[in-house]
Amino acid sequence: MEKMLRWMVRRFRAKRILSLLILMAAVIFLRNKIKAYGPYAYEDTLAKRAHLADEQWKTESVLLKEVNFNVMLRDYEKKIKDLQTSGLWKMNDVKPCAKEKRGGRACIEPSCPEPKPAQPEENLKSVLSTMSGLNHEDLRVLMRLFPEPPTDRRAMFVTASSSNHYNESQGLIRNLQQNVFPLINNYTFVIYDLGLLPWQRQQLQKHCHCELRNFPLKFLPSRLQNLKCYTWKPMIVQANLPKADILVWMDASVRFSNNIIKPLLDDVERRGIVIYPGARHEGDKEVLVSLESAYCG
Repeated sequence: MEKMLRWMVRRFRAKRILSLLILMAAVIFLRNKIKAYGPYAYEDTLAKRAHLADEQWKTESVLLKEVNFNVMLRDYEKKIKDLQTSGLWKMNDVKPCAKEKRGGRACIEPSCPEPKPAQPEENLKSVLSTMSGLNHEDLRVLMRLFPEPPTDRRAMFVTASSSNHYNESQGLIRNLQQNVFPLINNYTFVIYDLGLLPWQRQQLQKHCHCELRNFPLKFLPSRLQNLKCYTWKPMIVQANLPKADILVWMDASVRFSNNIIKPLLDDVERRGIVIYPGARHEGDKEVLVSLESAYCG
């Protein structure tokens, strides 16, 4: 009987040890599978997800809202009427293509049939038709990757830079510090890091007097990770539109002339959105200035 009990105890212990070994092997296997799921450490991904969940309440304002078409059309027609009344609604000065010397500018080709003027309802439907395939849940997930809270400032100046555009962005920063920021108050300045080198980040943090944010490139789908496709630009604009009264997006090549910033900000408050083109020997420059809108989504 005693031998039987000893045999049963040894067998029970062996089973427990075997079960523990199997459990440990399963944990190691699953850990390696999770690590292999992507090129980034899974601990970092889980930490990021937890951070996003904690910060989700801050991004509620960027979620899309369903707005009745007739309500949008009414506001759109009112905006046009207000612009016409104030003298700001003007026809574009478009030249015949044979006389337009600057590439990228709109021009008229006489051999093409002249388009008929579209009514506001047609224009609005045309714009909305481009969003018909938009997955709102996907957009909500993307916007949660930008958890920073609203700035409570009148103007938010935003740009982005990768390592190969670092020198160009230095010119923009110096231009802002000389020609823009001394003339205004109640603003914030944000730069998104698209892949700066460590020493470049250190220099920006030391000298730019800005908020340096990491662009969440590695958390995006692979098809959105190619910087040369420029999908990062509309994502940054969309994410930050609700976070200040006026959003000023600037490419690294933008330069502001003296005393233009106050009229520019006043202009966007009247118009809603302004695109300022400019030409210098380096090529065309553009600055997009947009006023927060209930229909920006």
